[in-house]
Amino acid sequence: MRYYEFIKEAKCGDGEYFCRESKKCKPIPAGHEVDSKGTLVKKEVKESKTNLLEFKLQRKGSKGPAVKEMQKMLIALGYLKPTFKSKRTGKTFPNDDGVFGSGTARAVKAFQKAQGLKVDGLVGKNTIMAMRKVADRKERGEMDAKKAAGVGKAKQELDTLVKNVLKKREDKKIADLVDQKIKGKMRNPEMFDDLKSLISAKGKVSGEEFGKLARAYINKDLAMYVQKLDFAGALDFMLQKTTMLPPAERKDVVQQVMAMRNEILAVKKMTPDQAVAKHGTDKQKAKLDRLNKKSADIDRQINRIDNRTLDGVPVGSQAEKDLEKKVGQRTPYALATQGG
Repeated sequence: MRYYEFIKEAKCGDGEYFCRESKKCKPIPAGHEVDSKGTLVKKEVKESKTNLLEFKLQRKGSKGPAVKEMQKMLIALGYLKPTFKSKRTGKTFPNDDGVFGSGTARAVKAFQKAQGLKVDGLVGKNTIMAMRKVADRKERGEMDAKKAAGVGKAKQELDTLVKNVLKKREDKKIADLVDQKIKGKMRNPEMFDDLKSLISAKGKVSGEEFGKLARAYINKDLAMYVQKLDFAGALDFMLQKTTMLPPAERKDVVQQVMAMRNEILAVKKMTPDQAVAKHGTDKQKAKLDRLNKKSADIDRQINRIDNRTLDGVPVGSQAEKDLEKKVGQRTPYALATQGG
């Protein structure tokens, strides 16, 4: 650095630095600082372990948002009444007013006693952590129950309704197909109703079921053969032996029946969202959309609980994990140099 540059740099005021390119003093940009060599560098953000874990002690006479939050928890847990009546004025006031008074102190002592903590009426880290955990467990349990009993149940009912409607629709399609394509071409009309029931049967139908039908209406040897086939193969074989359908028409009937049955099986595997989106009415889709929004709102509330902190203290389950991850990644030297 030339002598005149050094003199010029020395004259830069507070919050300024000497820019060697323009040879002028300039304001230090936000998020930057000047190092020992006079070079402009980005400011290093140091996160202190102490700051992450520090909690301000609350006691009788304390005021502020931390006290208010604590009072809300005590109310939710049943240790503090939601309101109190002033003896002087007779008026009713909320108990979560952010002022640590005698009523709050009694509630704190009752909580400490119930949780096996030191009963001193002081709310330090141990008390607030215990209080937050108990309150969060209660609130999270209520949220989960609300989601399961409300949204979950409603979505399942909607899902069942759509699937039942589709099932009846496909069952009727299969029955109509059998009536149109097979009924008039049976070699033995007496077996039509049994064959129709088997083709339209709910759930999985094995070759053994067709084998029983063959044993009753055809012969034992054919029954032994057909019972080893799958549904499509057994149906094709039975139509070949018991109807006058041409090969191409018989193949078309088998394909249509299998497509309808597969559609029913596919819907059974669908989630409520998938079933309604593909097969539901506009009204059902609108209802599902409302339920999904309600579910998302509950999930946001659960996420808030899991990531809760209070005065810098991580008390939610996810917040604790995040803190452990941050602290665990730092070396002993870093902790020492950062005040941890």
